[in-house]
Amino acid sequence: ETGAVLFATSDYFLERMGLTSLDLIRAWYFHKIGLRLSLKAGEPSRVVRTLANEVAYIATAGSRSQRRADALLKKTSRLAKSLQDPSARGTVALMAGIAAFLQGRWRNAQRFCEAGESILRHGCVGKGWEIGTALTFRLWSLACGGQIAELARLWPTVQREATERGDVKAALDRCSHLVALIRLHQDQPGIAAKELDELKRLWEEHGYHTRLFHVRLAQVGVDLYQGNAAQAWEQVAAFPSIGPLDRLLHVVQQLRVELRQLHGRSALAAAAQVQVQAPGSPPNRGLLRQALQDARSLRGENLPWAEGYSLLIRAGITALRGNRATAAFSASARGS
Repeated sequence: ETGAVLFATSDYFLERMGLTSLDLIRAWYFHKIGLRLSLKAGEPSRVVRTLANEVAYIATAGSRSQRRADALLKKTSRLAKSLQDPSARGTVALMAGIAAFLQGRWRNAQRFCEAGESILRHGCVGKGWEIGTALTFRLWSLACGGQIAELARLWPTVQREATERGDVKAALDRCSHLVALIRLHQDQPGIAAKELDELKRLWEEHGYHTRLFHVRLAQVGVDLYQGNAAQAWEQVAAFPSIGPLDRLLHVVQQLRVELRQLHGRSALAAAAQVQVQAPGSPPNRGLLRQALQDARSLRGENLPWAEGYSLLIRAGITALRGNRATAAFSASARGS
């Protein structure tokens, strides 16, 4: 009886993983309780699934926790292979994909998520959340890897499947920045802005901070695309004051880098706009100083893609200061 209670309780906390897209900090708390209960119960499949979830949570720190996350994933994968349980193997593949995404290894993320989806879809029942999550991270990985045409091709099919399955969460998780990227790829910034405004009102009403964060990031991207540099800078400069996001940005390196690169690019765009509006005027030192600070912070993250953004921002600063030849060299430099 005690074992049955432990199993039921650990399953309850395992199912709280779905909270991550709404409130990562609370979801992490529930996960830790579930992890302890699963280890106490000792049932191998539950242990594998909770350890796989732990890999994804550890990976939120990105490059700083990659060695630790990879070591636990290796052990968990070995344990999963010893079980004749597609649920355990599929969960491990999915969480490996999420970890790879959080570490900036987007091709690996696509491969693992695709493998996890296939195992869970064809070997299990009742895995709608996991399948939806695998598809979501696969699409996010395409977006981060710049494969926007492929993202636009897959998007309608994936969303239609989520709707038919009644998976509202998965459908909503993929809205905001993914939709905005597709709209911009199709040169439809007006439609993107309208859709993002609707989503922003929805998430502000319900207090879903992670989703609201993605909507606001996407809005800044649309502003930059449309040349509204001052508005983009005004929006992105207000981000640190959004209460619970402070904790989220401290924990998740991927989100921190996304915000920092947009912050630097917006400062740079606003500085460039000032010079366009007043030809011959000196660069806005405050904005360039902020962009340089962002470039340094990005480099300090010790991620290849963050380093790329750092170099591009530095190149923009150099160009605005009048040295376009050096800027061109900086933009193409590697590891400098």
